Amino acid sequence: MKTMLIFVLTTFYINVSNSQVSYSVTLGPGSVLFDYDTGVSYNYDDYLKLYKDYPNMHAWPKEYNKYGMASSFYFDKNEENSRTISNGLFNDKVSEGEIFSEFVMKTIDGQIVESKNLRGKKIVLISIVMLREPFFNKDQLLEMDSFFSDLPNVKSIVFTSSNSLEIEDAIGDLNLNSLIVPEAMGFQKKYGIKISPQYVLIDENGLLVKYFKHEDLGTFEDMLKN
Repeated sequence: MKTMLIFVLTTFYINVSNSQVSYSVTLGPGSVLFDYDTGVSYNYDDYLKLYKDYPNMHAWPKEYNKYGMASSFYFDKNEENSRTISNGLFNDKVSEGEIFSEFVMKTIDGQIVESKNLRGKKIVLISIVMLREPFFNKDQLLEMDSFFSDLPNVKSIVFTSSNSLEIEDAIGDLNLNSLIVPEAMGFQKKYGIKISPQYVLIDENGLLVKYFKHEDLGTFEDMLKN
């Protein structure tokens, strides 16, 4: 019997309730990795052989596909160097009043969502680092989803680094109006998300209104209703 070995490596750090935590991505057969110092590419099997000699080395996404999923990875044999490098990969965060970067997202049920097709609606992006304890509160999600569903001109999208199986286990048979996007680490990094949950409000013309924390929801709700 052939055994498939899957490594889960922490790659990204984010603040939850003012505490720094990490979440992870999964490497496995088919993963393509690059040595950050030399640029040499490694397949998964070669990476595992190297890992035996450098058990503390750290990997992080190099590229993302258009759905925000990691498509290739960097690694560094020096754990301290790799954490410093990977934590600095924030980009594409715009200022309030500027055009928000267009996106294409793939939901847990396979629906393709493009921001350009949502013009005329307010978009609420909700970043939850992982849909599992201690990062995820089911009651809080239901409360948020219920509020947004009562606003016909608002489209709410939850994106998370959790995979489909983890999401299905977390939400069970909940009937949510919000769209759920799995394995969206690329969007979390692209938009400079450093806290969880993080709310991003985009207006009907595709302009960034504001990034919100959960404790700011009172102000956030007022803006959505106007």
